[in-house]
Amino acid sequence: MSAVKPRAEPTEIWKKIREALKRDAEVDANRVLVETNGIEVIRSGTVRSRLERHEPERAACSAPGVTWVEDRNIVAHPWPPRGLATSPS
Repeated sequence: MSAVKPRAEPTEIWKKIREALKRDAEVDANRVLVETNGIEVIRSGTVRSRLERHEPERAACSAPGVTWVEDRNIVAHPWPPRGLATSPS
């Protein structure tokens, strides 16, 4: 007979995701907001690259008890795109 693991509490899920983000050198954890609602996670904030956007998703999906993740992160590069920089007058 195998024991059924109890579902993780939302605060426990939130803590595990935040800890994973803080350990990850590619992500500025202060720029990503994590909200939990039972077994659902909503991530929002501004990240610097697609890689930085993917890492919070990986952390959220690997948290115990999570069955749904919504990504509301926005990728905003810290520099202007090539050719669009303003030149001094």
